Amino acid sequence: VVALRRFGPRTDVNTVGEVLLQTLGRSMSHQRTVKCVLLELGKINKAMLSMLVLQGLRKQHVEPSAYHVCAAVVACGKCDAWEEALRILGAMANLSVEMNSITYGAAINACAKRAQWRQSFALLAEMTERRIERNT
Repeated sequence: VVALRRFGPRTDVNTVGEVLLQTLGRSMSHQRTVKCVLLELGKINKAMLSMLVLQGLRKQHVEPSAYHVCAAVVACGKCDAWEEALRILGAMANLSVEMNSITYGAAINACAKRAQWRQSFALLAEMTERRIERNT
């Protein structure tokens, strides 16, 4: 995460992928390691890099899982970056990452924190369409 701190919104996915490979090496394929990196981005207010980390994984031939996506969405919620949370959710759904109620719940929470009620309700409707069971 220290290596990612210096990056801003104009950082490209190749750079992030290379940093991930250099700093994480083989542990990049371990879900917990990447989850910790993504959650840490939320703590240091760099959640906008979450999408780049997920894309960087793919560049290094590691497929993001729902576990990774959830961590990225939670990081966005911590930074009040609800729009980025929705972008991540949409992008990962398009990449055939199986979404679950926990991931949707994190996105709904990110939207609700910023009083984005229409988006929150739209996500609930999307869960119903996708037949994802709601978790209270």
